[in-house]
This record gives sequence, structure tokens and C-alpha cells, in this order.
Amino acid sequence: MLLKDTAIRAPKPKAKSFKRADEKRLYIEIFPIGTKLWRFKFRFGGKEKRMAFAAYPEISLAKTRSKRDDTATVRWSVLNLLPLA
Repeated sequence: MLLKDTAIRAPKPKAKSFKRADEKRLYIEIFPIGTKLWRFKFRFGGKEKRMAFAAYPEISLAKTRSKRDDTATVRWSVLNLLPLA
């Protein structure tokens, strides 16, 4: 489900951090102190990894999606250059 700006602003911090998913492995993590951080989830070497982009509202939803797409493209390009063992 695609997030909208109002859905990102609305959640209040809880005792533990929690996530709100966007699409294509992008999500926003909301921490107990109120910080909202954009993250991108991917797999490398059979293990799940995650990359942090920036805090919300420092970077907009549209810009974050664009950054996610660019990151995914670069990551796949690099993986295609690695020699097969």
C-alpha cells in the first residue's frame, strides 16, 4: 500500500519503534523519541539488509521513492559486475 504524506505525519511515537510500509521494500520507521527515518530493505548474500536514507520531513516522500529506485538500480548494476564463484 502506498503511503501518503498525511499517513506519515499521523502516527504518534510508541514505547517501541514501529514501521509503516510504502512499496518496493521502502518503509518509514518511527522511533519512541518521535524521529521518523526512511529505510530501504534488500537482500545481499542471502541476508536481509537495510539502508537508511534520511529523516522525515528532511526528505520528501517523492524524493525518497526516487532515491530508492536509484539505489536499487545501482545495487543491481554492481551485483551484475561481480564475478561468479
